[in-house]
Amino acid sequence: MIMKISDGKTPIQRRPCFLPIVCSLFLIYLETVFIYEIFGRIEWQGYLSCLFFSISGGLLLAVLSTLGHKRLNKAILLVFFLVLSVIFIAQLVYYSIFSSFFSFYSMSAGGQQVMQFWGVILSIMAELVPAILVLLVPLLAFLIFGVRKLELPPIRLKLKIVWLSLMIAAYLCGILALHLPSNALYTPQQLYYKTFSPSLCVNEFGLLTTMRLDLRNEWLGTDFFTPKSTTVASTAVETTAATGGTETAAPTETTGEPAPVYAKNQLDIDFSALLKTETDPDLLAMHRYFQAVEPTSQNEYTGRFKGKNLILVVAESFTPMAVDPKLTPTLYRLSQESYQFNNFYTPIWPVSTSDGEYTSCLSLLPSEGVWSMTASAKISLPFAMGNLLLNQGYRTYAYHDHTYTFYKRNLSHPNMGYEVYKGLGNGLKITKQWPESDVEMVEATTGEYLQDLPFVTYYMTVSGHLEYNKYNSMARKNWPLVANLPYSDPAKAYLACNIELDRALQTLIEKLEAAGQAENTVIALCADHYPYGLSISQINELIGHQVDENFELYKNSFYIWHKGIEPAVIEKPGCNLDVVPTLANLFGLPYDSRLLMGRDLLSDAENLVIFSNRSWISSQGCFNALTQTFTPMSGQTPDQDDLRRICQLVDDRFTYSRLILEKDYYAKLGLD
Repeated sequence: MIMKISDGKTPIQRRPCFLPIVCSLFLIYLETVFIYEIFGRIEWQGYLSCLFFSISGGLLLAVLSTLGHKRLNKAILLVFFLVLSVIFIAQLVYYSIFSSFFSFYSMSAGGQQVMQFWGVILSIMAELVPAILVLLVPLLAFLIFGVRKLELPPIRLKLKIVWLSLMIAAYLCGILALHLPSNALYTPQQLYYKTFSPSLCVNEFGLLTTMRLDLRNEWLGTDFFTPKSTTVASTAVETTAATGGTETAAPTETTGEPAPVYAKNQLDIDFSALLKTETDPDLLAMHRYFQAVEPTSQNEYTGRFKGKNLILVVAESFTPMAVDPKLTPTLYRLSQESYQFNNFYTPIWPVSTSDGEYTSCLSLLPSEGVWSMTASAKISLPFAMGNLLLNQGYRTYAYHDHTYTFYKRNLSHPNMGYEVYKGLGNGLKITKQWPESDVEMVEATTGEYLQDLPFVTYYMTVSGHLEYNKYNSMARKNWPLVANLPYSDPAKAYLACNIELDRALQTLIEKLEAAGQAENTVIALCADHYPYGLSISQINELIGHQVDENFELYKNSFYIWHKGIEPAVIEKPGCNLDVVPTLANLFGLPYDSRLLMGRDLLSDAENLVIFSNRSWISSQGCFNALTQTFTPMSGQTPDQDDLRRICQLVDDRFTYSRLILEKDYYAKLGLD
């Protein structure tokens, strides 16, 4: 076969290898530029596999682009180049907003999010114009030089077989490269076969391989290539020091008095009996794992709020950047008169923005490839605060001041134990605008539960939602209060939106005081995620320095308040996963700490802040999974074995969170 490119005068003869080379270089270029734009570096062992996989993909494109007549072949190649360029650009924009990559599930189920964020998408694209143009270079070159002059007649069967053979050989070379020796805590081999983390996989293998692995997981499951015998974590991770007994002694102080002895926060679950009768390999692995987990101890805080009412607020995009004694005096009051958790983080997750709500309400890590909050409507959720307190005779209420069916909360929230759930469209009488008013939500709902004692009320707010501009209804409403601040308009708009949250909390406290319930009602406030609607430069404005994008970007606060509380500042690292176990212990509720992925922040348990890319923070320091580096906070750096132990623990919590959701595990334990 001879490929011809005509300049209108003299035909130029090309070798048969010309098309596979062009296609391979096209993919290599996109992958290399993309990885460098996102991470600013190349991980060479994984990149070696990326090169071979790109060559394999290029050969496949070459075969598919020479199956018909020459005009059709040219159209097919153009479509391939166009679609691939769009995918890379779309993922670059998505990462710039969410610090992760969209999955195939996000593509199929994310219409609501795209419509919701279109303004931010356009704004980010404007900022990314130079990077987008660099990614478009090969497509533009093809449009300028290739579309008119390139001829792609069908090729002979013999040459197709040669190209396909080379494609398979290049793929196998990519697989072999995965198995080269590596001292990394997350090796390329582990990421390819076992630990699917989109950010880590893109960092190692490039975007197309990561999307291929995502598609594989959609079809076959995330542990398809992992032998069942290896899905159980090393029992050195969270095993009990001794298998017998249900009590533990608190650390002895130097007072000369015996240390108090506390029971464990666990239920009477006979895992040994379950193991004898179970045949499902996943459930067997789960029984073994949770049997080995060390339950947290009760402590001096256990039951301190027993019998009190609870109002749990997950505040849209809240951060301490919005706390100011003059601008937001109620938030400032909560920050000073509460159990204040200052070393608290609100990671963002790649599939859905509702995943921050999911982690806060259920103490489970969200699953890849599904809207976890929506999926949770189909399983037993005994440890949601609504169900925990409903079982104690509480009346339970939940409210959201946006469309009540958004993310199918009309299904998930009643399943969390909330007897009454109202949003815009099913009984919540507030003004329809974007975003809606938290103040209006509080004013419209407090009368429903304040006399219905004891009660638990859950608010998912929306006033702090992007887009942060003067067209945002809450920013427009409160703009006079921020107009003269020395910030950009988006930063001012963010503060104006949080003024609405502040006034909602003020209204709530005033209603509680008027009903004589301020001392008897606990308000717990956390955020669902950081305000990704602000650019990094705008966040830097509000913080007052250059933010660290690996960890500090996600730093937040968690406040637990009631009138007259004795304030305390807790510096132990924590995150949304820890909200439920901390509150459950404070309210003295029966729950099993082994079955949650967070820990009571007031206990002496080892605690972890876990991020979607498998990075983590412990009391010992911070591990950046992208760079495979550990930064100690103080004292001695853990040895490599201890770091591997914690990384294994992080992987296990992702695995067993997913299996709890998929297997309806709590129901299997008889806890529904």
